[in-house]
Amino acid sequence: MHESLKKAKPVFCGIDLAAREHNPTGVICIDWNEKSLEEGLLFDNDNIHKFIKRNKPTIIAIDAPLSLPTAGNTREEDRKLLKMGFRIFPFFQSMKELAARGISFSKIYDKSITIIEVCPSISAKILGIQREKNKVRRHLEDAKIAARTAIMFYEGKCELVGGRFYIPRKTEV
Repeated sequence: MHESLKKAKPVFCGIDLAAREHNPTGVICIDWNEKSLEEGLLFDNDNIHKFIKRNKPTIIAIDAPLSLPTAGNTREEDRKLLKMGFRIFPFFQSMKELAARGISFSKIYDKSITIIEVCPSISAKILGIQREKNKVRRHLEDAKIAARTAIMFYEGKCELVGGRFYIPRKTEV
């Protein structure tokens, strides 16, 4: 467990961030026992910020790139994930928009909340979770998987792939 994260009652937030504000972003805050404290679909940045302020999470696990490639369409962590057998999306226009929004959020909270980058589809694959087929419900489910990954990060059961991108350690499953 990271020494700087020790609190009496940690709160874990998962955010399945949409690239654009008019698309739904799944958000959830859970406690140590994975009990939902608050969850929902939000659209604009202002409501997401209010959600974070209300719930005061210890860790935010965000499904959005928190960095851009230095060259080309993939980052170092993306290339590592590909070598591990995971599918990733290259940085075309929509991924660049998502990254810009994710980076913006991380800059706002960096000094007060630990923020990690996650990919719910990769976490689900490692953890053996069947993902929801319905696109609307998947936003909430992906936020839950992200929050569960945040708990594993808190417990020291995640592996750093690169940058701030974490995946559950396979030995912990």
